[in-house]
Amino acid sequence: MNFRLILPMLLLFAAPAFAGAAAKGWISGNFSAASYAMTGVNADISRINSALAQSGLSMNLVTKGFSLGATAGRDLGHGLTVGVGYDRLFAHSRVTGASTSVSYGVPANLVRVLGRFAFVTGDKSNDFVELSIGRASTAGALSVSAPGIAPRSGSLTNSGIAYELGLGSREWISPRYAITGGFGYRHARSGGAHLTDYSGLFLRAGVTRALAK
Repeated sequence: MNFRLILPMLLLFAAPAFAGAAAKGWISGNFSAASYAMTGVNADISRINSALAQSGLSMNLVTKGFSLGATAGRDLGHGLTVGVGYDRLFAHSRVTGASTSVSYGVPANLVRVLGRFAFVTGDKSNDFVELSIGRASTAGALSVSAPGIAPRSGSLTNSGIAYELGLGSREWISPRYAITGGFGYRHARSGGAHLTDYSGLFLRAGVTRALAK
């Protein structure tokens, strides 16, 4: 098992030993929408569109997408929070016709460690700044079957360092549940033969459940 993935978990759950009994754990599920750079992918799609021009078909450029994710963390007191998160980033473009089928899928798995500081705190709400760093791993596939274009198919896999910086707010609607929302910028570029770039602005919203009252 990859030690680089185990270490953040060990740090997360060892943190209360240094923070004292005030540390409170929580889990969160979230949805986000984001813009993508995807310069390399979109350059390839533009070349495919040029070859398809006479057919009247055209693929959409990959400029945005959504993600689903989960986060686990601990509030350490004094406005400090640490956590780990996973996000599945979706990115896809496809076009089909009588004798044409082109599919370009470049979803990614983003694993990150986060630190959060609440600069406005209250009994039921707090505003915070969050910084996270991790790794984005593309797990996609390309399939091209069209007249006048050399057929291609295969997997698209690569990975690279990712980081996020954002602002957010958490509002407790009961002793156990809170609504969380925020926005920020993500840098996440996976190098390799097919450059995939998930960098851009994001909006994120989710539901948080406290693990203890």
